[in-house]
Amino acid sequence: MTEFSSLFGERFSNFLDYRTARGFKRETYLRNFIKFDRWCIENHPTQTGLSRELVLDWINDDTVSGYNAVQRVVSMRQFARYFCAAGEDAYILPERYTPLIFLPTWN
Repeated sequence: MTEFSSLFGERFSNFLDYRTARGFKRETYLRNFIKFDRWCIENHPTQTGLSRELVLDWINDDTVSGYNAVQRVVSMRQFARYFCAAGEDAYILPERYTPLIFLPTWN
């Protein structure tokens, strides 16, 4: 059992249990949630909801590579849907969302 330290910890565990019960591999989201958990502790320690600002800050972190940015989008979209299904407010990324890492810069 993975221990999470942020205020999202219990929700991460519940989401992972839910996905596993539905036949998905726990590891599919686990790595991103561990990183997000640490990032939240460092950057947003009191945040309890998945606000638009929080989600976009995490997705568009300039230290992440292209593949990892896509994995973040997928995991956060699913986690936000889970939040909403549990009756909580959460920002759900649009289906065709493109992380900033893939957008051209005009210098």
